[in-house]
Amino acid sequence: PYAVTLARATDAQISLIAVLEALPVHATLPSAAEQERDERQITESAAYLTSVADTLRERGLTVTTVIRHGNPASAILADSEAENCSLIVMSTHGRTGLDRVRMGSVAQHVFRHAAIPTLVVRSSSNEPTDGAASIASITVTLDGSALAEQALPFAARLAAALAVPLALLRII
Repeated sequence: PYAVTLARATDAQISLIAVLEALPVHATLPSAAEQERDERQITESAAYLTSVADTLRERGLTVTTVIRHGNPASAILADSEAENCSLIVMSTHGRTGLDRVRMGSVAQHVFRHAAIPTLVVRSSSNEPTDGAASIASITVTLDGSALAEQALPFAARLAAALAVPLALLRII
């Protein structure tokens, strides 16, 4: 819903990406079972992305899809740079504690290493996934550094496009 709202407000294209685990690297070719599993995952991911893309296209949005193999965070970062994206929008499972240590956090890695603005939305099972999100305001947190202030032009353009207030916040 956030991607839909932001794409409409800024007349942007949406690129959907699925990243599959790379086939194991062996001294020989992948086994038939590994290849079959990979082909099944590609088919399932393509069907899912096509379904989501078709729904978004019905709403008048321009959407592309891509399936990659490899590390999810690395692939998201590489594709966003290669496609010259202006914003990464992704959800997080919100794992904490041992689950986070064991599973890692793709969203956290992308958020920390992305060269472009990144919106991470915490996933909730009771939130609708269709339609558009209601964005009432944009808040920029500032700490007095030039680095923090680099967010201001992007946030100001976004607030203007959404016709919402822009709040500047500094905690002391």
